[in-house]
Amino acid sequence: PRDVFRIDLADGAVTIKTLNVTNNTFSNAGASGKAMFYVRAMVESFNVSSNLFLNQVSKFSRSRTSGAIAPVLSNNFYYNVGEDWFSGDISQEEALANGGAVLETDPVSNAANADFTVTDASVKAAGAGDARWL
Repeated sequence: PRDVFRIDLADGAVTIKTLNVTNNTFSNAGASGKAMFYVRAMVESFNVSSNLFLNQVSKFSRSRTSGAIAPVLSNNFYYNVGEDWFSGDISQEEALANGGAVLETDPVSNAANADFTVTDASVKAAGAGDARWL
């Protein structure tokens, strides 16, 4: 795919009031060299919180238009993200600043067979990811 979340509008053409990406489990979403978030539209409030990102080879975010805000990140967990994940316009420090964590061990039962049941105590305690897998 080109980018997972792409909002590409001409500067000032449309302002999006709120963009919330909350309580999702993403596994193998995106492609190398692309991004999870590519938002070049004007967004007044952009929040990415309580998500679980697994097995990612894309970048987290890339190329915002001048004036477009970066997402506010909180309580997101990352496992097996590629070297490029934090090389876009969101640093690892920013991604982890509000309760986020890079996990050393697989936090789900069996992602390869689409069993995303959360087995990691810290992810469960935080209530991160899609609720049906908690």
